[in-house]
Amino acid sequence: MRKARLTEHQNIAVIKLAEARRTVKDIFQEAVISEVTDYIYGHWVSPHPVSR
Repeated sequence: MRKARLTEHQNIAVIKLAEARRTVKDIFQEAVISEVTDYIYGHWVSPHPVSR
C-alpha cells in the first residue's frame, strides 16, 4: 500500500484552514506542501473557489 502524502493530523489541519477561507497558496505554504503538489492537487483542498 502506498504511503500517504500527509498524515491524518495534517489533512485535518489543511481542511480547517480551507474552511477558514485561506488561499490555497497560504495553506500549502503553511502545510509545507510543494508547488508541484499544488499544481497537481490544488483543487482538492476546498470545494469552494478560492483565489490563488
